[in-house]
Amino acid sequence: MVTFRTKKIEKAETRTRNRAIKRKIVKKKRVFSSYLLKFLLFIVLLATIAMIVGGFVLYNKIIKPLPPISKLKDLEIAQTSSIYDRKGNLLYSVYKEKRTYIDFDQINTKMINAIVA
Repeated sequence: MVTFRTKKIEKAETRTRNRAIKRKIVKKKRVFSSYLLKFLLFIVLLATIAMIVGGFVLYNKIIKPLPPISKLKDLEIAQTSSIYDRKGNLLYSVYKEKRTYIDFDQINTKMINAIVA
């Protein structure tokens, strides 16, 4: 026969079991979140190390071998040699690379915008 007292005891036992189950679930969530946090910290650390190594490589391979700016001011660029006849007509152009020096004012603004874009 089921009495009021046994029902009360059963409810208490059920509550206790439910609480224990909830504690296990919460504990599992905490364990999962701690692993997730450790994983994210590892990824951040790995990315930081990769950026430091990448910066070091960038400096040593690209920036370090560049000439100083003072040498670039006096740089002579290879240009096309033009041979003319007596009347001023162009006969030949001798070049390794076909280049002709022009001032900055002679460059079309559309060309400047295209290079900048």
